[in-house]
Amino acid sequence: MVGKREERLVAAYDYLKSKGMAHKQQDIAEAMNTNKSNISHALNGDQRFLTDSFLRRFNAAYGNIFNDKWLVEGTGEMLKSNFSLSVGNHSPNAGFGNTANANTEAFIAEIAAQRGLTEAAQRQTAKAQEQIDRLLGIIEGMQK
Repeated sequence: MVGKREERLVAAYDYLKSKGMAHKQQDIAEAMNTNKSNISHALNGDQRFLTDSFLRRFNAAYGNIFNDKWLVEGTGEMLKSNFSLSVGNHSPNAGFGNTANANTEAFIAEIAAQRGLTEAAQRQTAKAQEQIDRLLGIIEGMQK
């Protein structure tokens, strides 16, 4: 087992911050469609919030980039194994036999994760633009 649940959640949060996928707890709350206080309680180790369901929702909010077994149980690696495609004249699944469907599903999951991250970034950008517009309105009002 690797650390306590809250330590794993904090490690995952730190990873998201290091990759620019989340900057503050509010970003996670928005991605999970929950309150910031729920995120704060979980990060501070409140067991009432650190349920299997919460951890899986957290992972799903970020395209399931984390290994569920690691996040929930503390076993395995933090991140899911990366999936890569060969580039060239060959089919991405050529020669994989029964693993073709698994590789295709992993690729589709990766695309879905990237789409989810893009949508989260668009929401954050729209929110920032609203704040800028409000500030410009205040400045213009002060100049009158």
